[in-house]
Amino acid sequence: SAVCYVKAAFPHILELLNTQFRYAKDSDNYRYTNSLKNLIYNVYSQRCIPPINEEIE
Repeated sequence: SAVCYVKAAFPHILELLNTQFRYAKDSDNYRYTNSLKNLIYNVYSQRCIPPINEEIE
């Protein structure tokens, strides 16, 4: 399902944001990237995306 693709993509998106998108802390790009990371972490902390269950999905 489409939801499964989103659930599978989020860990990879976070990895890319943490490893490939490095900017100076006072730059707009840093703030944009940090906002996106915080959004994804917030989605996880609110348990909006449960872990992938490979038997079901």
